Amino acid sequence: MKSLVQALPTICFALLLVGGMASKAKAQTLSGADGEVIRGTLIVLGKQLPGSVTFAEDLSNWIYLRDVCKLNTVRLCWVDPWYEIDAQWTVEEVLPHIDVCVANATLSGMNIIINYHNIDEQGGGQNLDFAQCRAFWEAVAPRYQDNPLVIYEISNEPTFNMNDYLETSFKSAYLDLYNDVRDAAPFRQIILFSFSTIGYPLDEVVRGYENELDWEFTSIAYHMYGGKRVRTSDNVTAMMRDGHRVICTEWNYPGTFRYVSSVDGYEVNSETLEALGNAWVDWRDWDDTTLDEIEEILIPDAMLKGYWWGDSSDCESTDAVVGSISIAIQGTGRGAKRAEATVQILDGCGDPIANALVEGEFRGFLQGQHSGITDAQGSITLNTESFKGKLETFEFCVTNVTADGYQFDGQEVSQTY
Repeated sequence: MKSLVQALPTICFALLLVGGMASKAKAQTLSGADGEVIRGTLIVLGKQLPGSVTFAEDLSNWIYLRDVCKLNTVRLCWVDPWYEIDAQWTVEEVLPHIDVCVANATLSGMNIIINYHNIDEQGGGQNLDFAQCRAFWEAVAPRYQDNPLVIYEISNEPTFNMNDYLETSFKSAYLDLYNDVRDAAPFRQIILFSFSTIGYPLDEVVRGYENELDWEFTSIAYHMYGGKRVRTSDNVTAMMRDGHRVICTEWNYPGTFRYVSSVDGYEVNSETLEALGNAWVDWRDWDDTTLDEIEEILIPDAMLKGYWWGDSSDCESTDAVVGSISIAIQGTGRGAKRAEATVQILDGCGDPIANALVEGEFRGFLQGQHSGITDAQGSITLNTESFKGKLETFEFCVTNVTADGYQFDGQEVSQTY
């Protein structure tokens, strides 16, 4: 019996492989078959998650993600390897479900990242035969090698210890796996590493593989995790400076786990990623098919903060929102200093609102109520009085915004220093 993918007309294309194994792509992030930067969400396959499987195999959900959520990619995660229990699918058993999903991707024009999904499977040098992972890719890699919508992410967070990647036996086994997939699908984009954190000099790991990968068809994945240890994207931009194509294949929503934090001052990681110009895929609970986070956090935040990638007509321009709060400490002479909170007010489409009255309050170590009128860029800087001595934790909170023709929802927005 033919699979759905085998029954569909094969989408063929030809690409000229430029350079050798050390030839790096000029692009610094991953685009899909249509040339657009990848923006996506996960869908999970697993015998223990029948609701998610049903969701994955319903073509209408792919169309909804495309037309309503304005996403162009699904990261399809086969999670049975993580369970390590008897009641899980074998590779042969999961293949028909992957076939349906690739068919849905083809019919909807969505990119699909097929991901073998385990966690720390090779940590500490264990399981370096990659046995189950190899069996998966031996079946999958040649199966979709001619479909330009398909991307292969060959392992998820194979280790939590970044030093493992450069250990001789790990590196040798990992490269063997990579080369097996590359040989079976020479023109498919392979996503490698899927680092579990950005709290480590990832560029050092990648340089250890510099001359042994086909960079024309290889991208580097990272996950934007690290909790309080991570506040900046410096380790990501270091890889970009080296000329590598990068993609974030996991970021989670604020308040979900301790290892999720704001990066580069943006509360929702998607804003950080858009500012970096990085392709991305979000993360939600494995069996979450509600799309609540996308509809109630991601899209509203993108519209309000001005990084929405969809149709600008979807936004409500009469909303007044706090686009950003940045806090700085400035010296005022003779050892004294003051805090400055710069607030930008935007409308619901991300455009600045001039002449808005902003009311705010410093709380904690520094205290005081302040107000001011935004300039043409929608910004106002409010200062504390000068002070001396050791600086301790404080926050600035926007308590109200008033502007003709606009409505503020009244919810306080704060930033801690």
